[in-house]
Amino acid sequence: MSEKMIQASKFSSFVKFILLFQVLTDIVVILDVMFLRQVISFIYLTFIPGFAILKVSKLDKGNLAETVSFSVGLSIGFLMFLGLFVNEVFFLIGVIYPISTLSLIVTINVIVLFLCLIAHFQGESIASARRLKLSYTALLFICLPFLSILGVYAINSSENSFILLVVIALAGALVALGTVSDKLLPAKMYPLALLTIAMVLLLPQFLATNYILGFDVHGEYHVFELTASAARWNSTFQSSDFRIAKGSGMLSVTLLPTIYSKILNLSGTWVFKIMYPVVLSFMALALYQLYLTQEKHKFAFLSAFFFFSQSVLINLSSMKMVIALFFNGLLLLVIFKQETWTLQRSFLFMIFGASLVVSHYSTSYLFLAQLIFILCYYQLHRLLTRSERRNGIVPLRVVLLFAILTFSWYIFTSSSAPFDAILNFGSYVSNNIIADFLNPAARSTTVLRGVGLTDAISILHRIGSSLFYIIELFILIGFVKLLFKRKETNFSEGYYLFSIFNFLVLTMAIVIPNFATAFRIERFLVLAFMVLAPVFTLGGKTIFEFVPKRKVQTMALNLLLIILIPVFFFQTGFVYEISGDDSFSVPLSMYRMNHVILYSVIVDEQEVTGAEWLKTHMNVSDNPTSADYISAYHVLTSYGMMTTKNLLILSNITKISDLGTHIYLRRVNIERNTMIYVSGERGYSWNTSEISSILANLSVVYANDACQIYMKQEQN
Repeated sequence: MSEKMIQASKFSSFVKFILLFQVLTDIVVILDVMFLRQVISFIYLTFIPGFAILKVSKLDKGNLAETVSFSVGLSIGFLMFLGLFVNEVFFLIGVIYPISTLSLIVTINVIVLFLCLIAHFQGESIASARRLKLSYTALLFICLPFLSILGVYAINSSENSFILLVVIALAGALVALGTVSDKLLPAKMYPLALLTIAMVLLLPQFLATNYILGFDVHGEYHVFELTASAARWNSTFQSSDFRIAKGSGMLSVTLLPTIYSKILNLSGTWVFKIMYPVVLSFMALALYQLYLTQEKHKFAFLSAFFFFSQSVLINLSSMKMVIALFFNGLLLLVIFKQETWTLQRSFLFMIFGASLVVSHYSTSYLFLAQLIFILCYYQLHRLLTRSERRNGIVPLRVVLLFAILTFSWYIFTSSSAPFDAILNFGSYVSNNIIADFLNPAARSTTVLRGVGLTDAISILHRIGSSLFYIIELFILIGFVKLLFKRKETNFSEGYYLFSIFNFLVLTMAIVIPNFATAFRIERFLVLAFMVLAPVFTLGGKTIFEFVPKRKVQTMALNLLLIILIPVFFFQTGFVYEISGDDSFSVPLSMYRMNHVILYSVIVDEQEVTGAEWLKTHMNVSDNPTSADYISAYHVLTSYGMMTTKNLLILSNITKISDLGTHIYLRRVNIERNTMIYVSGERGYSWNTSEISSILANLSVVYANDACQIYMKQEQN
């Protein structure tokens, strides 16, 4: 046998690594080894398929942070589209339950083995990793996520927030000291530091209770349950409940969590609470690499820290948005990581672009709008200057392909509900633009707070608002600098155009009535801040243009830290918890929060048990249930699996003739005697005693410590 044949017969280190990990995953899944199945399978699903795709397509030539972020992105995209393939093809050949553990694990094994075979013949191997010496500061950063989880459980068990407060204080202090001193935190450790900070901020928010929390997540959990229980995703699903209809077309909350749930043997609740924040945390690596294309290391580090410090990101409750944000960040990195648009770059863009489309409709529409805006700019520039220069950011063919994919998916899935959403948005805004132009009530409360048109509830909250105004000022200064003197900065023309678009969108959210309310200003903010974070740091540098050039960086860094660290402590709720002031941080201050605010975002075990009992025993599809607004759109939508078709909202003027067959009361209704009603963005509370006469004529058919279910008595 020739030496060449002998060499070809040997498996490369890459193939050996993948095969070993795959066999290990198969063993723990087949034997259902508790804990190991969840941990090893999670690592395998989240990293290995994407890493294999990177290797085979020869896209793993970047640094470690870029490779890891691309691997996670490709893995998540791979799982969604593999689920779609299995769902459609297996069902056509007679498999009634295609999204099962067996069909998923076999298909993943076959595809990854095929990728390994290709890699073997390509001679791919794992590059020998350089020995990395971690500083004590970096090791401390690594410990912070674990300490934050411990801190959450300490709060839940003893209502003591000390550990979590220490973790947040350490994170802020380490960022400040690491920025000032290269010895404490060298630049090569910045990605690790940002990843751990992201986990410190996101994991406690998701793990604050044993059940999902937030608002949008309940409708998303509903469509997950529909997919998981049927072991099949229905692309033609129809629902009169627009929330459910829109979510049912998104693979990010249907097939993706189902795949994790089946293979990890983990309930959907814990998939939502663990997988999603961890995936979003890896966006820190992508954003740092993105900001490095425009700024130096320390300013890129502070830009990423600024983004992850914002409460609009920390409090994000839409799982569709979580996955979409991650792909939005990866797409921006693909666009700006190099100037030449290669075939490999197009491949990455379309994979991440397709993944964005099947993750969240609003984010996809906004991203497409940015691409169209930039194309129009270049076309107009060519007409005015008669230049032959082409669009150097994203080629026209790629934009057209992304647009076709976007509208095709949204029109032909879930009865066009995601496509109808953008039409309804445009109609709602345009129909009210003149009548509400001067009406402050037509603006989101977040918008009014952002422009200083609402009163702060305390002195500390006023200070927190003032710091946010400084952030807005820095962004404005940086934007003006870009607008008039871009060539004096490191910003590329493409990033300059993206910045203009996002700045204009924020301006429209303030100026155009109902614009922010219809789309949700929090979505605008988090997407705009993703692009404008380096503009914020540029604003800090611009302030010191009058000093000698060699001192600008030092003085700008000091100023940014003076602003960023207090902002970090205010946005995370640290200051309010320390001072005992009103706080909106669920993980830090849940034990002392206003009960109306708290129970607008959380549910507890007894409430879930009651909702599940109602679903199981009372045939809720035929018998409407009455509940207050929050109960209806939270626990009864998710764990009760109800829709607006069988939900009636209780108010203090409800008559017995307007009631459903059942009345559902939860902890806040019973213990606090508070019912919650929401109209638009504003919530109102009223006393449960106002329906006591109605309840007196009903029978209690279920009760536990925090939930009661009433039923109409049969008429003689």
